[in-house]
Amino acid sequence: MTAATALAALTLLAMLTAACTTADSTSDDGPTAAAEEASATGLRFDGPDQGELINAVALEELTFTVTTTNDDERVDALVLLLDGEDVTSQAELTADTLTYTPGTLPDGERELVVAATADGADADVGEDAGAGAEVADEAEDLHTWRFEVKAEPPTLELTSPDGTVGTDGPVLVAGTTEAGATITVGDDTVTADDSGAFE
Repeated sequence: MTAATALAALTLLAMLTAACTTADSTSDDGPTAAAEEASATGLRFDGPDQGELINAVALEELTFTVTTTNDDERVDALVLLLDGEDVTSQAELTADTLTYTPGTLPDGERELVVAATADGADADVGEDAGAGAEVADEAEDLHTWRFEVKAEPPTLELTSPDGTVGTDGPVLVAGTTEAGATITVGDDTVTADDSGAFE
């Protein structure tokens, strides 16, 4: 392998393996709060923790479910609002469960609200919600998930090595990327500092 090929391979490896770290959830909600909410509303809400950071891997598996816990509640009368936009038509409905899987979302802070229609009318689940905005305006909020999506890989610039890479001895890999990102080269992993620098 030539030195130029080795350097190109090293650069590609570093770029492909740079990934944002997933912060721990800062949720104030726990199992007790969820149980109390389910008891009060007759509905159970399953999804990410409040304030959770969703990376690319987690985004692929991100699912929100609302399940009835008694016979008096109907999930077909619920509305889902993602950042204020009615996404109820994209959800799947079974007899007692409403499931929403967004698939892809742009990076940034997001909010998904579960609301009940004012008169208990059926929401447009799985259909083209033509009157979704009107229903949403008259709906009563039952639960809100607040989370942040950070799925785009950070940019990465190598400052070392800047020349020929030999086959003998260690090679110093250094550069800049997003602060707090994790960089993996071979078996070595480092975390970028507050300025985004790593080596």
